[in-house]
Amino acid sequence: LYIGPDDKNSEMNILHIVQGGLGLQERDYYLAGDDNSKKLREGYISLIKTQFQNAGYTPEEAAKASASVMKIETEIAKAHFEKEKTRIPELNYHKFETSQLNDSVAAFDWTLFFSEMGAIDLKSVNVAQVEPVASAIKLMETAPIEDLKYYISWCLINDAAGYLSDNIVNANFYLYGKQMS
Repeated sequence: LYIGPDDKNSEMNILHIVQGGLGLQERDYYLAGDDNSKKLREGYISLIKTQFQNAGYTPEEAAKASASVMKIETEIAKAHFEKEKTRIPELNYHKFETSQLNDSVAAFDWTLFFSEMGAIDLKSVNVAQVEPVASAIKLMETAPIEDLKYYISWCLINDAAGYLSDNIVNANFYLYGKQMS
């Protein structure tokens, strides 16, 4: 989520909902069969295990958590737009009244969601990539709760990694600063 100018009316701001949720950033890193993508996936799985252990999980729990995170993120990646498609403005602008979201995007408690984000009395939003957002909502409803808990825990650990202990910072740097670069 972010707030920015409405692409078709720059005099007003609008809440934009965009595809996301991938620790490896690019959908192809999850789906491609080339050697580089495979190595990145292996490095990412190793990072997830390491960071869960750094956060106090046992090696067995960390292995289970890393498998769950990769399963969830791979499902998210399958629905993501290819990066080339995200560069076509007409394909990434879908302005909806909030009352239309259940019918036009996915059945979801949008009112509660926006309220928890502090966006009360929101009238309209841009759902940039409708299919990936709808797919993520479906995944939240169908994935095992344990997998979702591991995924959310990973998002928290990974997002906070730069502010945590040196071993956590260094592990993230190895993947994101060295292997991916």
